Amino acid sequence: MKSKLLAGAATAFISCCAMAAECSITDAQSGNADPAEVFKACEKAAENYDYEARNTLGKLYAQGLGIGQDYKKAVYWWGEAIRGGNVEALYHYGNAYALGLGVRQDIYSAREFWSKAAERGYADAQFEMGKLYFSDSKIGRRDVSFSAKWLEKAAEQGHTEAEYYLGLLYEKGEGVSQNSEKAVKLFMDAAEKGIAGAEFHLGLAYFTGKGVRHDSAGALKLFRQAAEHGVAEAMYHLGIMYLAGAGVEKNTEEAAGWFRKAAEKGFAMAQYTLACLYEKGEGVSQDYAEAEKWYLRAAEQGLSVAEMGLGSMYFRGTGKERNYKEAVRWLEKAAEHGTDAAKDALCSVYTDTTWEGLSYTKAEKWCREGAELGFADSQNHLAWMYYNGKGVNYQQYNAIHWYEEAAKNGSVDAMMSLAGIYYEGRGVGQDYRAAAGWYEKAAEKGNADAMLRLADMYYEGQGTGQNYLAAAGWYEKAAELGIADAQNGLGWMYLNGEGFGQDYGKASQLFRKAADQGNPKAQHNLGNMYFDGLGVGQDYAEAEKLFRKAAEQEYPEAQVNLGNMYFFGKGVGQDYTEAGKWYSRAAHHGLGAAQAYLGLLYEKGYGVSQDYEEAARWYQRAADQGVPEAQCQLGAMYWNGDGVPRNVSKARSLLQKAADQGYKEANRLLDAMGGAY
Repeated sequence: MKSKLLAGAATAFISCCAMAAECSITDAQSGNADPAEVFKACEKAAENYDYEARNTLGKLYAQGLGIGQDYKKAVYWWGEAIRGGNVEALYHYGNAYALGLGVRQDIYSAREFWSKAAERGYADAQFEMGKLYFSDSKIGRRDVSFSAKWLEKAAEQGHTEAEYYLGLLYEKGEGVSQNSEKAVKLFMDAAEKGIAGAEFHLGLAYFTGKGVRHDSAGALKLFRQAAEHGVAEAMYHLGIMYLAGAGVEKNTEEAAGWFRKAAEKGFAMAQYTLACLYEKGEGVSQDYAEAEKWYLRAAEQGLSVAEMGLGSMYFRGTGKERNYKEAVRWLEKAAEHGTDAAKDALCSVYTDTTWEGLSYTKAEKWCREGAELGFADSQNHLAWMYYNGKGVNYQQYNAIHWYEEAAKNGSVDAMMSLAGIYYEGRGVGQDYRAAAGWYEKAAEKGNADAMLRLADMYYEGQGTGQNYLAAAGWYEKAAELGIADAQNGLGWMYLNGEGFGQDYGKASQLFRKAADQGNPKAQHNLGNMYFDGLGVGQDYAEAEKLFRKAAEQEYPEAQVNLGNMYFFGKGVGQDYTEAGKWYSRAAHHGLGAAQAYLGLLYEKGYGVSQDYEEAARWYQRAADQGVPEAQCQLGAMYWNGDGVPRNVSKARSLLQKAADQGYKEANRLLDAMGGAY
């Protein structure tokens, strides 16, 4: 009898255990048991005060396993499980409040239940507590120290996500002392368990060599794994590796493909980088519309460099008409979001004289901010404003100060402005040496105009001491950059043998290069070579053609030479009227030789009605410039009283001036006058 009782008790014990085992959500989820049967088993156990069964019953209701989904009943059974001290139920009750399932959504109530479960060592609840304070949320400001405390506890229990989040804190040293090695270990553990974010951050550690030996191949592999798992930032970093050729062969097309994948997932930096590639045409066909589209998407997420890129496109009018209003809107956003370069760009926008919205008052604000941040363009603009009294009171000292700051920061425009100020003595004492110094700095940075000006100064000996070799060197550098005035200047030195042997061939070649660019000085000089047959065959027709090109550009020396050809009938039919036309144009430019020739035409009546008074007026203008022919002719007119009252004293004075310059006709007339009065 006793054995039968024992056997019955054993059977009852085994039966009870079997029933309890059947109340398993794992069996219901895996299909090892009929969910409806599992539900019945759990319901029966719950009614018998099995608090674990009550917790499981709550999960079945929440998931709709074996019964219709009902969050309110799920919450009810979790509450019943909590009465019996079930820690997992506390965690689930917190989840219900966090998501508003079966109860009103209330993150503070969620925190209360998670906190209780966490204190009792429940890893999932500890993780939720850590995640709650990991970033700013509805609960309040971020508290990484508090977050680290709970994540550490969860990670110690092997909680995979907690390991990943804790790794992020150790990676940056937030809430804990920075420890790259510990971050790497945590990422490794989480990555092995399939956490995609951990794969990416572990790849980043290999890529940067922080906490682990640098390994580009390892980084590439992990980035690919994370990218395949949908991590946009991993896609972006793959793009960076291919773009830079870091650990892989450089491939801009492959880079663009990864950037696009990340961009399409909404990753702002990838959108910005893809926009840059479209704007430059690198790895993709240049497409300004696509560039604008991706800049805009990134900018709408508040990425300041994208706001800067978009604003700059609108300002430059890249691919479309310039849009100052949109440029200002986006550049101001970028400036507000901390992109200092946007302040520099706004300085340029508000000082752009082609914009109707030009405002020196607004420019002063942005230019000053940019200048104080060390942006050379802003410093240069601010200096210009001080120098010209635009938006600020004229202040020479501040102008020079900001020009010098801009020049120190590499602004060639500022160097050129300083050189011009010292060369012309605008607001400062004229100082050719200082001017030459600034021209040289600008020239060394490749500014062709500075090379030309510096060459001119060496040629003339202004602030440098005359140095033909130095002049030729700078002329040559500028000439190689296609600067016509430099080609002409170097040609002039070869023509006259200044600094090196005379070489008509090189002179004519250089004059031709400059003349073909429309340079009137070179056209005139080459015309002279053809007229005289120097380095080229004498060719009056070619000379006339070149003189005419320069003359039509109002180059007075060429106008005189063209006039001379018509006056003397060289290469053209003699034509005093045509000669007079060109002499007159040159004379009105103030050229003494032309004024003297024009006086001769009026004195002799060549091509014009003879008019001694008009002749005397033109001779006087030329004589005042020291033209000996005019001094001699005017002196003769005063001796004879032609067109002017006879005045022997003035006649002698003018003839003597001409004679002192070696003009033989003046000596002859003085000898002929003898002592006559």
